[in-house]
Amino acid sequence: MREGENYQSFRQKIDMYLDNALSKEDEKNFVNQINEDPAYNRMYAFEKNFRDMIKNNIRRPNVSPNLIQSIKDKIRIE
Repeated sequence: MREGENYQSFRQKIDMYLDNALSKEDEKNFVNQINEDPAYNRMYAFEKNFRDMIKNNIRRPNVSPNLIQSIKDKIRIE
């Protein structure tokens, strides 16, 4: 694995990839990177597993539309 700046750049690419924010060409390059570099593959797998665990175990409470509107109204007033 590469150090320093490349590490940070790759971390950002992981986030962008998982958020579907990469162009098709950048996505293809990213997939090639994780397939070619075992350290990058581990970083990607760790982040993906973490996000999957969060999605599967954290439940957002349902809020009423009235509560949402009330909050919006208060934000506009103040």
